[in-house]
Amino acid sequence: MRIHAARVLEVIPRVALVPLPGAPLGARGVIDHRGAAAVVIDLRERFGADAPTRRWDPFVVVEGTPRLALVVDEVRGVGALPDDVVIASDLPTARIAGVTLGDDGAALLVDPGALLDEAEVAQLRAALEAREGEA
Repeated sequence: MRIHAARVLEVIPRVALVPLPGAPLGARGVIDHRGAAAVVIDLRERFGADAPTRRWDPFVVVEGTPRLALVVDEVRGVGALPDDVVIASDLPTARIAGVTLGDDGAALLVDPGALLDEAEVAQLRAALEAREGEA
């Protein structure tokens, strides 16, 4: 999978997270990212992959409201993605912005802003507010 570099705030090593009861599928918990809460989304779980997430997988923190920290297998690099390598997606999900072709083959282009629908964002906000009320 690939993510537009313009959406990436930072790549960070895995850090401890606080569970977030009541969060939608794939939301593992929340971390403190430079003073702001970032919801940890496990992309394997979100996309229905069978392989378990490893304890050392890094986070890619992306902009948005809420801020997300995506659990990824690895980061191979950060760079511009030329428009001519993006192929529009006819997949039945808004979570995929397209398919990219690169030297290492084809990969899905994930749209972090579409990983959660409106109901899931509302569910996340409620879970975050409940967590803040407990603190």
